[in-house]
Amino acid sequence: MIKSWILFLVSCLLATQVALASQKPRVAVVDVQNSTGILLRASGAKMAEWMTDELKKTKQFELVDPKKIQPIIQNATWYRTRFDKNVEAQLKNLPADYVLYCIVSKYKLEPFTFNDPLHMGEPVVPDVILEFSIRLLDLNEKQPDQRVVVSGDSLGSRRDVFMGPPYDPKDPSLDVPFYRASHKAMKDAAKQLSQ
Repeated sequence: MIKSWILFLVSCLLATQVALASQKPRVAVVDVQNSTGILLRASGAKMAEWMTDELKKTKQFELVDPKKIQPIIQNATWYRTRFDKNVEAQLKNLPADYVLYCIVSKYKLEPFTFNDPLHMGEPVVPDVILEFSIRLLDLNEKQPDQRVVVSGDSLGSRRDVFMGPPYDPKDPSLDVPFYRASHKAMKDAAKQLSQ
């Protein structure tokens, strides 16, 4: 009887440890910030959604519902790399282990010339180049911040007519290459953060 009781206790303890070990880290992704001074082709909230989707695809994280994050950061002041101390304190009350900060640190539009005279379409298109600085902040302060710098680029379609070079960042034709460049960088960031 005692042996079976001890075996039961040991198996319960092991099951608890396995359950705790298998819990995915909970991450709150705040709105992407723009430090480039150039108007971006998407809002910070929309880009945070894209980052959240890429993190979900790794199946390594549990993501906090953005509806819980938005009331905290809605009127918050951003100071180059983080929010003010009051907002930081409120973020620590989220049901999360980590907060992910993402900053667009570079946004360039460079001309790309195709060397294919037989192909129809524009011979010069914009190359959208983005760089993101990402910081994963441990809210429990058990681990140092993880920092990742990733970049992505994407060419405009030869079928579109772009006004330039130089290219205007407000040109709606840049939406698709901006989206693709963002996703390329965010996919790389999610991969690096999940390792």
